[in-house]
Amino acid sequence: MSDTLATLQQALKPKTGMRPLPFPVESYEHPSRPFNYKHLLNLAAEAGPPDSISPFMLNPTSGLVPIGAVGTGPWYAFNANLVGGYYIVSGDHLFRNIGGTTTDLGSVGTMVNPYPPTTIRPMVTIAMNPRAAVICVPPRLFYIYHDDPTLHEIDASGWETNGAGTVTYIDGYWVVTSYGPGTTFVLSSLNDPSLWPGDFANVEGMVSVLLRAVTHRGQLWLLGAGGAEVWYDAGAPDFPFRRMEGVSIQHGSIARSVAILNGAIWWVTRERLVVRSDGYSMKRISTHFVERLLEPTDPEQCFATSYTDNGHGYYCLTLPDIGRTLCFDTLTEKWHDRSSAADGAGAWRPSHLARIGEAVYAGDASGMMYILDPNGNTDNGVAMIRQATLPPLYVDGHRVFCARAQIELETGDVNASINLDWSDDGGNHFSGGPRVLTTGVSGDPRKRVFTTRLGSFRERMFRLTTHDRTVFYNMTADVAAPASQSGANS
Repeated sequence: MSDTLATLQQALKPKTGMRPLPFPVESYEHPSRPFNYKHLLNLAAEAGPPDSISPFMLNPTSGLVPIGAVGTGPWYAFNANLVGGYYIVSGDHLFRNIGGTTTDLGSVGTMVNPYPPTTIRPMVTIAMNPRAAVICVPPRLFYIYHDDPTLHEIDASGWETNGAGTVTYIDGYWVVTSYGPGTTFVLSSLNDPSLWPGDFANVEGMVSVLLRAVTHRGQLWLLGAGGAEVWYDAGAPDFPFRRMEGVSIQHGSIARSVAILNGAIWWVTRERLVVRSDGYSMKRISTHFVERLLEPTDPEQCFATSYTDNGHGYYCLTLPDIGRTLCFDTLTEKWHDRSSAADGAGAWRPSHLARIGEAVYAGDASGMMYILDPNGNTDNGVAMIRQATLPPLYVDGHRVFCARAQIELETGDVNASINLDWSDDGGNHFSGGPRVLTTGVSGDPRKRVFTTRLGSFRERMFRLTTHDRTVFYNMTADVAAPASQSGANS
């Protein structure tokens, strides 16, 4: 019996020695921070094979290097489907780049919005085929041939619409949605952006407003405030497209939140969920944390863009109301924060992203074009802040002492500086420390930094902050209760 009691007492005794701390792999903020709070800023998790030094490492996100302005800004549309070039609407002008030469093609005017901005917020879209591009600046519509600098306006006054809302291209036709209340969409003539015979149809299972037309997997997705429908090219002589029977998505969309990434359509719903298409249904990708951020905001203000880099696909959602950008990594299926502000208190700079050749390019509200540098450490010349806040640490409910904390990281041959501070009040104040840890310069890019005598706590959140390009692998700490406690609560 005594042996059993001794075994039980030993099992209940607080453990001592270095132990791995829970490492953050996503941003997640519960209203009760002691329940769960973790944060990644300009750091993204990457999973490793089972025999890696740790299950995840934290990679620095790409820097932004300015390469010159296109127009006066802001960028309203960016289409890089032109072979050897791209189209951009910046300010009220259209620009085309072919072979590295950018040409100002003239004014396309500005968007006009006679509707309440909380109901309908217009957006500029560009759709092209190998011969021409059509540009929609609601409620106006333009076309231009790739080998001609002349911009033509399309007269939509006789259409069954309130003007043009958005445009896409599919199977030789440009498809234009009606602007404002209504569910009408109109087709061009086959392969001819200059001719619009007035062929139109209405989505049948959607109420209120048709907001966006998107071409996806050779089909026409029509997204509205009340839901979505999928149409396909049936080749019928009267009207080529037919609604796909049995497919009806009942969750409306925010038009500017729509993006295509990794073979799926992504958007924010009217119920303030973030979803992606999964076949002809939808899959929720937002967490309760993301949905709590969306709930008090004006959803019509949010906008999204997407890109792929080093095998990772990123859906980047900016919430201007609160000045925050959240990015979802399709490989890890985790969210992290991006910011261009020197202190991290602000949204990420890009409003549009697209891959051109081997690189990803971005544009912002100032009209500046950037290249994403996977190895860069500055955002428009400013050193990027990178921060990881670890989840709350509890050790058997005891008051414990932290004798030592150490961080495994990689910096390359630079003398990196890491600021370690902590909160013992549930993340409300990070008043512990700070301890400034430096890696020094050596031939070994992998480093271990540590500090000692970090005091006592019942619960603690550690936070790592750096302005250097640092890869974090894990953090360990030596935490133990005083011997006099003998396993009892203090």
